[in-house]
Amino acid sequence: MKKGISIWTFSDRSPEVCFALAKKYGFDGVEVGLGSEGPLRYDSTEEEIKEYRKLAEAYGLSFYSLVCDDCWANPLTSDDPETCRKGEELVIKQLEVASLLGCDTTLVLPGMVQGLSPDSPVVPYDIVYDRALAAMKKLAKYAEDYNVTIGVENVWNKFLLSPLEMRDFIDRVGSPRVASYFDVGNVMLEGYPEHWIK
Repeated sequence: MKKGISIWTFSDRSPEVCFALAKKYGFDGVEVGLGSEGPLRYDSTEEEIKEYRKLAEAYGLSFYSLVCDDCWANPLTSDDPETCRKGEELVIKQLEVASLLGCDTTLVLPGMVQGLSPDSPVVPYDIVYDRALAAMKKLAKYAEDYNVTIGVENVWNKFLLSPLEMRDFIDRVGSPRVASYFDVGNVMLEGYPEHWIK
């Protein structure tokens, strides 16, 4: 088992600062974020991404997963087809960048009934389920090509609310490259970590 820390934990996200602190405090790796700004951007070149990886390796660290800054704003299950399309493009970009970084997993929000804001749109649960399942089946093919696992996160999206439902959803996708990205903290809102782990 490896111990890692999210890049979002640091107030100063410059790579040198984050990697030095992660190493100093005994972490084996870092979960990094992909966004429109910062050291890892959607428009980063392959060379820039590889240099970022080399810098982490110089500190004796690896990248264990990759998250996307814009997944909440572009859910795969939106009523707006353009938003869904952009969400899929972001996941594909995550998979590409994760592969270049040596990450074996990328965290993906599978969809949402409602976002974190009380005034965000509400999409019916059954529709979210069908759209999320279709999106994951489509994206699984990219995950297999890039040899990176899509980690379906349990998060406060009012979707996949039980361990049995999460298990069955992943089984229905039917790909070895789609699995659970289990957050023990997130689950405390609706259940018990040990039930999900089992």
